[in-house]
Amino acid sequence: TSFSISDSSTDHTFNFKDTSSKTDSVAFSLSNYTGGADTELIIPGIETLTITSAGGTNSNVFDLIAAAAKTLTIKGTGGFDIDATNLSTAGSTKITTIDASAASGNVAIATGALASGTTDITVTGGSGNDTLDASAHVANDSSVSGGAGNDTIVVALSVDDTVDGGTGTDMLSTTTVISEAGNITNFETLRLTANVSQDMDFLSGNTITKVVSGDNGAGVGFTDASADVVT
Repeated sequence: TSFSISDSSTDHTFNFKDTSSKTDSVAFSLSNYTGGADTELIIPGIETLTITSAGGTNSNVFDLIAAAAKTLTIKGTGGFDIDATNLSTAGSTKITTIDASAASGNVAIATGALASGTTDITVTGGSGNDTLDASAHVANDSSVSGGAGNDTIVVALSVDDTVDGGTGTDMLSTTTVISEAGNITNFETLRLTANVSQDMDFLSGNTITKVVSGDNGAGVGFTDASADVVT
């Protein structure tokens, strides 16, 4: 089952007659579906969503409300932006897998604090310049991968998380630090947005050449950074 929306900034609701199987899937094609937080795509009762995004860089900007969805797959060449309201706040609270590996447009997603139970969440970016924000999801572990492109990944860093910038020039933005080696790889820029200090020895799986402070606290710092790291 597939549907298309193009050249619209109005809310769309798709109600289905029978969603009792718990494995229902629907595909959507979007082109120039805009409006940000004022435009809602509401899809109740569907567990697996595939959305193909067409158009330009800022082609599709909306809120996704899919209360039953567990898997969201994003494809296509158009921009795909659903971070004006995070998924949890918008009502898409059960999503545990977001796969944008087949997307070449820029993808922007904020998960919020998802109700994933004991299931870790997985977020995968595509080949565009993606912004993947899983910073509010701290109930269990996160696996976030930027893929190709110059990505920004925002997390509340934990040693049990797996965070991979992928290829390109990528930024890791976090309010927390790790005090032992973790699964953090392929980042070139580290941005601290809280009054914390990171020992760079615990981020040795990266080629970080720039550190940025996003907080004015006296405790913000970067220790054991290599000589070629700039601020």
